[in-house]
Amino acid sequence: PARSPLFVGRDGERITRGTVQSRIKRAFNRAGTDAQPVPGAMVHGLRHTFATELASANVSVYTLMKLLGHESITTSQRYVTAAGTETRTAAARNGLYGVIQDLAAKSDRQCRAALPD
Repeated sequence: PARSPLFVGRDGERITRGTVQSRIKRAFNRAGTDAQPVPGAMVHGLRHTFATELASANVSVYTLMKLLGHESITTSQRYVTAAGTETRTAAARNGLYGVIQDLAAKSDRQCRAALPD
């Protein structure tokens, strides 16, 4: 059901944000002395990752606002904007992106050279 808790304790009741945070930290401690929390592993990071993934999947800003409990759609809009930035950044890392830029620059130079002075 829509109001069911995502994380529950042994008693089946909703657990708090602090309890989730504590359990994440405990998992890192159990992993050993070399284990370090990675970005996105803490509670707020998980929330941010959840929102960003939904935004990347083209979930509406209004739906994000409701899921995250934001009062303002402007706050939720940040995730949509971030998702677009991440998409552009990922595309720019693709080796073909540089080829396309080089071809566009070459085409631009050829067009300019063909113009009368």
